[in-house]
Amino acid sequence: MTFRKGESFIVKDKTPVFPATMPWPRFVDFTRQNTRFDALHSLLQETKLPFKVVRLNGGKKPAAHFFISPAQAGSAKIVLVAHYDCVAGSPGANDNAAGVFILIETALKLMENAAAGWLIIFTDKEELESGESLRGQGSFVLADFFRVHSQCPTQFFIFDCCGSGDTLIISTTADYLLKTEKGAGPINIQNKLTLLRQTALNKANETMQKFLLLPAPFSDDAGFLRAGIAAQLITTLPAREASEFAQTVRKDPLYINALVNGALKKKRDQNLFPETWRIVNTPNDTVERLRPEHFGAMARFAAALCRP
Repeated sequence: MTFRKGESFIVKDKTPVFPATMPWPRFVDFTRQNTRFDALHSLLQETKLPFKVVRLNGGKKPAAHFFISPAQAGSAKIVLVAHYDCVAGSPGANDNAAGVFILIETALKLMENAAAGWLIIFTDKEELESGESLRGQGSFVLADFFRVHSQCPTQFFIFDCCGSGDTLIISTTADYLLKTEKGAGPINIQNKLTLLRQTALNKANETMQKFLLLPAPFSDDAGFLRAGIAAQLITTLPAREASEFAQTVRKDPLYINALVNGALKKKRDQNLFPETWRIVNTPNDTVERLRPEHFGAMARFAAALCRP
């Protein structure tokens, strides 16, 4: 399918759900790709966004990341990140094709408005294999690259599983992970996370109708944290799931520990674990479960993060 500017995301009844530059069938095609690198490379060429492929070696697997930005190298102050890979056997519609397309839309908005000082990265090799440590994650190697080569203070926001709900979730999982660490490093990261979270809250207040601070059981932010860099995870849930999840978290403090250490995810308890997150990395993570009518709001929120 040829990219044509001005087309809209389309749902089954052919009703446009928000002004966008890419047709919904293009998103559906992307979730069916065995080689997402080639599909994403072709798509970015068609959109004429300024991008380059950055290949980094580290851990067990070389990774190919897409850097999209009009900025000079090292000058971006805001970095928005979404992984484009998915686990074998899953369409990966929510995890994380939705994040990729939302940030492509964001990049197009930023370019149209001649915004400066931003960088969008689509990361590779985020999905870990069984028994693999965070050091094998593509985002860990990427974060380590920034830690060594960054020339200015940079803020990182990670977008993962943002396609199935209308309620923005600003993750607090890192707080619980950092509690187990000792020394000045974790304290410094926590202080930076506090600032990132406040920025996310401020921009959510400007652009979103529903948003919450809640822990989430996943994302690239863990790879960044392991490399010593603060990064704020952004995700979404449907309103009902978000409300029920928030009530559960408030009622049972031990629930958060089980969520963070993966115990709940392994059990996939339907009464405790949001359905949207239960189907991540399964064959059920399909386009039919997405809510594309909310993609536009997410793109506006992401673009707002890049404005002073």
